[in-house]
Amino acid sequence: PPNTDAAVPAPLLLFAHGNAELADYWAISFHEPRQWGMGVLLVEYPGYGRSGGSPSRTSIGAAFAAAFEWASTQPGIDPRRIIGYGRSLGGGAIGDLSRGRGGLAALILESCFTRTTAFAWRVGAPPFLVRDRFDNLAALDHYGGPVLVLHGAQDEVIPVAHGRQLAARAGVPLQLLPCGHNDCPRPWGEIRGFLTEHLLLPQGS
Repeated sequence: PPNTDAAVPAPLLLFAHGNAELADYWAISFHEPRQWGMGVLLVEYPGYGRSGGSPSRTSIGAAFAAAFEWASTQPGIDPRRIIGYGRSLGGGAIGDLSRGRGGLAALILESCFTRTTAFAWRVGAPPFLVRDRFDNLAALDHYGGPVLVLHGAQDEVIPVAHGRQLAARAGVPLQLLPCGHNDCPRPWGEIRGFLTEHLLLPQGS
């Protein structure tokens, strides 16, 4: 929940992490947006960490759809200000969610691929990523809300060319980060500026 006393329902960051990560790793990293008055929902993939089942595009999609539906009904959350935030693999989960749920107020894509077919085969990705074809370019074609695209300038896993293509498809400038793929500091300055621009932060934050 937010670290501030909110008189009105708070906006929410719905976060999807990268492949070699767990939701448990990320809790402390979101202290800053909670200080702004935002809630944060960390969704675990089926078969990862303490989550049962096995990962696939279908099972991941079901998990994120359930998370969105749950968040939308919580009295402390403003359902009109749920922002999807995907990092790396998480961009595919958030992209699919944006296609199935028109209620996402904005998309944040950090270090994401264009399509799994464009990169997964050469980096030893898990079999489900090769089999199940996430397509973030197609997701952006269907999404009409605000989009922020961030990418490490020295990304060695998902080349920065993917970020450039995603930003071009969304019609927004690419926000380059001075890092690779797994060593990027949280880009809270860029994210806060984006959310402020689109009136998605709590008033007075």
